[in-house]
Amino acid sequence: MPYREPEQRSPIVVCATSEHVIGLHRDTGERVWTLDFEGLGTSLRLAFAGDHVFVGMSRGLACVVERTGEVVWKQATKIAAMTLLLDGDRIVVGGSGRVACFDLHGEELWRDELHGMGLEGLSLGVPGNVANADRG
Repeated sequence: MPYREPEQRSPIVVCATSEHVIGLHRDTGERVWTLDFEGLGTSLRLAFAGDHVFVGMSRGLACVVERTGEVVWKQATKIAAMTLLLDGDRIVVGGSGRVACFDLHGEELWRDELHGMGLEGLSLGVPGNVANADRG
């Protein structure tokens, strides 16, 4: 992901609660957009690539235009997407003893159920890019 220079900063701060994803204006705090991903579970994680934000939920994954809140795509999954790793033109999601890889258009490229390897937090990584699971 390219680094954003200060003059390229988005005017939006994105917040994920247990039920909604919200875009707030970074200077005023004004609510610009609000999304409710009913049926895909609670909103858990955010990852940014260019002008898009990826939202990992307990039963799904979505791609949203950061400035407008427009939903580009949403995908139901059987993975509680507790960990998100952006890796070039792919997003890897992991949780609940499963890991899957999607392209940036929401198409699943592969999946591994990790049978017998545990159900706790799942960290993901490639050289130079690591997404660690949170521990309570």
